[in-house]
Amino acid sequence: MRIPSFERAVFEFAAPKTVILTTPNSEYNVNYEHMQENELRHGDHRFEWTRDEFKEWTDHICKKFGYTCVISGIGDNDEKYCTPTQMGVFTKNG
Repeated sequence: MRIPSFERAVFEFAAPKTVILTTPNSEYNVNYEHMQENELRHGDHRFEWTRDEFKEWTDHICKKFGYTCVISGIGDNDEKYCTPTQMGVFTKNG
């Protein structure tokens, strides 16, 4: 899987003061009529995370590499599924 390599390259080796990442909120996909269950929104996506999965991953990054993260949504808000896109703004501690 590419994620561990990505994590190390960005958060361990580059270790910038701020990292901004966005990812689709897979829960929101039910709002797209053309999409089938478990289908990805775009052909270049390897995965799409639920809100809980994204939060779990951001917590892992913060703990492992010394960052804090603020998660917010981008796009129209659905009462049940939140927004179509999730954004994490990571800030290096210290």
